[in-house]
Amino acid sequence: MFTAKRRGTSSNIRKTSLPLRALVLASVGFSGAAMAQGNVPGTIITGIAIDTHDANMAFISAKLPKRDNPACSTSSWAFVLPLNTPLQNLMFSQLMEARVNNWPVSLSGSGTCDTYPDLETLTFIFY
Repeated sequence: MFTAKRRGTSSNIRKTSLPLRALVLASVGFSGAAMAQGNVPGTIITGIAIDTHDANMAFISAKLPKRDNPACSTSSWAFVLPLNTPLQNLMFSQLMEARVNNWPVSLSGSGTCDTYPDLETLTFIFY
């Protein structure tokens, strides 16, 4: 550790040590990665699964790989969509229409796996 004199004063200022600065920068970097929101622009829906064991949710797969996948999302599925609100049910209808017609869609997620433990929750559909 070294000290530097402040201009115009005789007091010493302690500089932050290099290991501490590296630790702070690393923690900021890791926290940013945790906030990643997955997205798949212009893809084709390749699968939609609804399972009686996992009530009120649909699992979605896409032809193109997901970008900016959050660390919690390790499933082979792209997203999970909860089916608890009228808006979520409308989103599900849009996914089904895109799937049946083979239309490209853009999908984005919440950045969290709060609907299913290892799968990002879908929050946005555009086609």
